[in-house]
Amino acid sequence: MSDVPLRSIPPAPDSCSPQGASCGCPLRAFVPLTLRLTLGSLLIFSGWLKLGISSFGGTLSTIDPQTVLYAIKGFQIPWLSDQPNLMAFLAFAVPWVELITGVALVLGLWTRAAAIVVALTMVGFTAGIIGIVARGLDVKCPCFGAMKFICGAEIGTCHILRNTGFFLAAVVIAKMGHGALGLDGFLNRKA
Repeated sequence: MSDVPLRSIPPAPDSCSPQGASCGCPLRAFVPLTLRLTLGSLLIFSGWLKLGISSFGGTLSTIDPQTVLYAIKGFQIPWLSDQPNLMAFLAFAVPWVELITGVALVLGLWTRAAAIVVALTMVGFTAGIIGIVARGLDVKCPCFGAMKFICGAEIGTCHILRNTGFFLAAVVIAKMGHGALGLDGFLNRKA
């Protein structure tokens, strides 16, 4: 046994960076990458379809912000029903928030901030959907334009589960960061 006290032995260096890209930590590098690309692509797709910008030659069913406004009115949120200007703002803002945060996630740029915005957005959407389900309202979801992605048009439990999945993915991304191949990592190395 050595006479050197244990406190004087330096700790072993941590071979894994926080993002996991420079070590043998493939889960820390590729789980956030996979979640970023999947969630970001879905958000881009959803926002694009809600803005009605292009249907790619009629191959996609798009809607416009006016349809989003009708859906927001259908939620019958008491404090929001008296605010027509706020509802109109949300009808235009929601698709753009989805589009911008989706692009940020796909690029891995401002990843944690984008993931936090997505998580908060999903909390708001899910709270509204729970209110609809609890009151037994018949509301159609313009979640992915006119498409029925995973869930049908009628808002119900499936939408709560889908949004919970999106929320959990956003939380994991916010916790783990950009992972492999993110612009955040490139910009951090240059700084």
